[in-house]
Amino acid sequence: LNNRSACEWKFVGPLALPADETRVVTACSDDGVVNVACAGDVRLQQRGELSALLNGPTGDATDLELVLALVLKFGPEWFTTIAGEFAIVIWDSRANHVSLVRDPIGLATLYHRNMNGGLKAVSTTTALLAANDEYDTVFLSEFVLRGCGPFRDTAYANVKAVEPGTMVHLGKCREYESTFWEAASFSQCDSVDQQEACEEFRRLLSDSLIDNIDPERSVWAELSGGLDSSAVVTLADHLASGDAALPALGGTVTFIDSIGSGDESVYSDLVVSQCRVRNEKIRDYWMWRQDGERPPRVDQPQLNYPFFARDRNVGMLVKSAGGEILLSGCGPDHYLTGDLSYLADMVARGSIREAIHQSSTWARALHISIWKVFGTGVVEPLWRAKVCRRPAPRPIPKWVSRVAKKQLRGRQEGPVTSIDSIYEKAIAKKIRDISSDIDRGVLDCYVERRYPFLAQRLIEYSLGLPASMRTHPARVKWILRESMSGILPEKIRTRRTKGWIDARLTWSIAHEYDRLNALIATSVLAEVGCVEPGGLRTALLAAARGNSDTCRELLPVLALESWLAAGSRSD
Repeated sequence: LNNRSACEWKFVGPLALPADETRVVTACSDDGVVNVACAGDVRLQQRGELSALLNGPTGDATDLELVLALVLKFGPEWFTTIAGEFAIVIWDSRANHVSLVRDPIGLATLYHRNMNGGLKAVSTTTALLAANDEYDTVFLSEFVLRGCGPFRDTAYANVKAVEPGTMVHLGKCREYESTFWEAASFSQCDSVDQQEACEEFRRLLSDSLIDNIDPERSVWAELSGGLDSSAVVTLADHLASGDAALPALGGTVTFIDSIGSGDESVYSDLVVSQCRVRNEKIRDYWMWRQDGERPPRVDQPQLNYPFFARDRNVGMLVKSAGGEILLSGCGPDHYLTGDLSYLADMVARGSIREAIHQSSTWARALHISIWKVFGTGVVEPLWRAKVCRRPAPRPIPKWVSRVAKKQLRGRQEGPVTSIDSIYEKAIAKKIRDISSDIDRGVLDCYVERRYPFLAQRLIEYSLGLPASMRTHPARVKWILRESMSGILPEKIRTRRTKGWIDARLTWSIAHEYDRLNALIATSVLAEVGCVEPGGLRTALLAAARGNSDTCRELLPVLALESWLAAGSRSD
């Protein structure tokens, strides 16, 4: 398992493992034979909980050593005892069995490939590529439509990903998968004391922040001025002020865009003033802006890839200031929001009066008809679940090729099997999307990205809260806002607006039209049969003339073409 750089390898039984002792641990029998070997990248959350499980203090043991101890004690069920970020390969010589394991949220990456009569597992796809490898056209077509590919596939046809919360098993001449964590398995609790819920949410978020702040390394944070990133910065400051052992943040980074609603400095400045923290403002970078350097190679395509010049500038800035870790506010949009389908769940459970009451509350808050709320939140979800039995189909742009359209229509979401828990299943799908939405791009070349809101225990607790504590008519992310009372500036805690970069996207396409038109002229996606270049050029011209809907539709395909043109394959 080789993640960040080339390394020496050593053989343990039939396995070739990194010689780096910090990334491999083994357990041997009395005669020196290796019984179990673990290799990989692990960063556990809440290590203190493991002392009781292992009947003793964890001391100076590395996270990987603790995983080995848990494997030896609990056997195949070891993974139910931990939470954190991990991508691990485990070999048990006694059963001649190998397992590839990835954390439930997908914070770590783990890929595998059958090659030369065996299997190779690594944390980056480029380490698995051969000179004649082809792209996976199904993955590319899905990315063009959704901005991400299928979970177990990659941009390369012969390289597969281990899905979050999944183990890939190899042994006794067969390969199979098992899932050990699913967001859909957590059910809402209807009766929760609001004050206690807020206190517990804040405790879990505080624990996650403490886990993510390394006292021996300089930690910075992104600060947009929005609710999520502001909560990370102000809570980190609050915790540091009450714990001398916890260092204050080394600095913050704010992106400011003077076009449209992209300038939220009025909010970020409130946080900077309250916390007295260093703040670096990155102004008016646009997509596909050039910085005199070759567009960088990153492992997999990302929607944010066209911001490579901005991200490279930020990475060098933070690194030159001594920063090693950059905290992100990513996460709450995936599990602390949601749609009105929880009203349909109420009706399905027989709570029709409560559903009508909630619809009335939403109607007053949004200044719309109660019948419109009831239709959106109850009638449409139940009709699709019970009558149509399929989710709404995703529109496919005209410039997608016929072959790709056929592939995409064949991969449309399957039928809805029941009308139970429509809201919970929708949230579970959004949580599954987290691993694809995490930005694993240019910044990762300079600093380590960490995500306090993506702590497993915090997500699990939130999934058990009533929908009304997340999807609230007056305040989206209600539980987060209430738990941050007294810490977050009130102007941010109670704000209902959110900054967007749609105007900058439209401006960028118009400004870089010639460059993007030249990119389409040598389209790799057209070469592999995913798009029709003529239709794509027509759509690009419409976007350059200010059609914002077309701009949003084009972003995935233009980001993907940019990534392909950067020569992301290994040399």
